[in-house]
Amino acid sequence: MNKPTKLYLIKSLAPWMMEELISFSTFTTFKLIFLKEVQDFYNNDLEILKKNGIEYHIKPFIKIPNIKDILFAIWTIISHPNLFFKKKSAVWTLHGTFWFLFLDKKLVQNITSVHSQFASQATVISWYLKKRYHIDYYFTFHAHSIYCNNKLFPLVLKDCNTAFSISEFNIRYVEKEYSVSSDKIILARLGLKLPDLKQNIKDEKLPFILGFMSNLEPKKGIPYLLEAFLKLHTKFPGKYELWIAGKGEELPFIESFISSHKMNGGIKILGRIRDQKKIDFFQGIDVFVLPSIIIPNDMDGIPVVLMESIGYGKPIISTNVSGIPEICINDYDGYLIPEKNVDELVKAIEKISSDKEKLKEFSLNSIKLAKRDYDLIKNSENKLKEMKWLDN
Repeated sequence: MNKPTKLYLIKSLAPWMMEELISFSTFTTFKLIFLKEVQDFYNNDLEILKKNGIEYHIKPFIKIPNIKDILFAIWTIISHPNLFFKKKSAVWTLHGTFWFLFLDKKLVQNITSVHSQFASQATVISWYLKKRYHIDYYFTFHAHSIYCNNKLFPLVLKDCNTAFSISEFNIRYVEKEYSVSSDKIILARLGLKLPDLKQNIKDEKLPFILGFMSNLEPKKGIPYLLEAFLKLHTKFPGKYELWIAGKGEELPFIESFISSHKMNGGIKILGRIRDQKKIDFFQGIDVFVLPSIIIPNDMDGIPVVLMESIGYGKPIISTNVSGIPEICINDYDGYLIPEKNVDELVKAIEKISSDKEKLKEFSLNSIKLAKRDYDLIKNSENKLKEMKWLDN
């Protein structure tokens, strides 16, 4: 077998990223480098990649970097002092530089192009590989690395072959906020492996189940969801149930809220779920609710969980934040409400739960939208074509 000439660089792995990796591996072979440890959560996925012929390396670092690489990095940093004008950009630059220096360069000897996720550490490495070893690079940018006045972004965009944006909103955002041209940017939506919906039959008996699944972090608007549910629970005891899946820093707040309002019977905490448990989650809920909000230097892009929700034919309720209106289309596949508005969230839930015909209409439209814009296989193939990564 010929050695792979393509490299995929990852700092921190996420489920949606693994889905893309597995999808890519059905079309082509490539080398995969994880800059940090990979959780046991992904062991089965790594086995799939291995069976598909993907060579992967976890933290492939050497003890002593090449002196020429060190001198090159020093010169590069001195030449770009603006990268250190913002704390986050400075940290990403230093981390990326450190990992570039200690990366085992034997792994890139046959590489002709590299793809990385986010305009942060992994793309800093890609940028160095282009400058130092003349390796083409592509990167995909998301909310996390552009809504923070990232001084790296204009630089890595200028020197890349192509940058991929997961939303139209993000393209408009970087044009305005970073004063850059979008000539090198291509819309490349994420997606999901569309599930078989033949068995996706929801029992119409009460309670009406609201689903929430995500990282439990401030930008997800969890307090507004809980307040809305409390109002519904008080007004209609036993009519609604809320399932919360995920883990993160907001979990203690959620547990405290449930305890203080004696709502153990109305709210279920499911923890982090995947595989059959995730399927059961989507088949069990009536509507998916994600009341995302804007916080300082951060907000959602197009959350992958919304893609999963419409893939399962679920109506969605979300907020008018960043690229979310591109997937939560008001009165088409759900309801779009203002952020941080508990009353509007309550109204949307009451409205959708009281109209079975609208619920069915939204469900059908969710499936249509998922097939049109968020088919992982189709989107992966298109992205690979743009990078010229498809095997002949």
